[in-house]
Amino acid sequence: MTTAFLAKYRDPRWQRLRLKVMEEAGFQCEECQDETETLNVHHKLYRKDANPWDYELEELICLCHKCHKYIHQQKKRLNAALANQSTWGLDYLVAYAEALECGGPYGRIHIASSRMAEAVADVYGITLNDVLDVCFDDYVTHDDLFKKRIK
Repeated sequence: MTTAFLAKYRDPRWQRLRLKVMEEAGFQCEECQDETETLNVHHKLYRKDANPWDYELEELICLCHKCHKYIHQQKKRLNAALANQSTWGLDYLVAYAEALECGGPYGRIHIASSRMAEAVADVYGITLNDVLDVCFDDYVTHDDLFKKRIK
């Protein structure tokens, strides 16, 4: 890491945002709830040319050192796996990731292609017709898909 890059993490704007994230997390890891490990504020995603303090609170998470290290290790593994995927494989993985992310009753999954609809059907263990039955404006909700699953 360059000196200029590291200096950004000493900037008072980052330090204020970092403190706010930690305060909102109750000074504990948001993954394992540990209160004794050193805490880090993790950027869930990185935007090109953005400063560390240019992110919304929803884009940051308070993690203990162990969970922070683990997330970076897993993202590295995921990036390596993604590099070898076909477009069908990418559609499937995006559908699966969106299904995991939306979780709640109002979470929505964007059905961008027929392959995406097939992947969603597979992830939820329902038929393609079930997905199409609940698709509205190219979106389906977790709640609607789950209801189809338990019928």
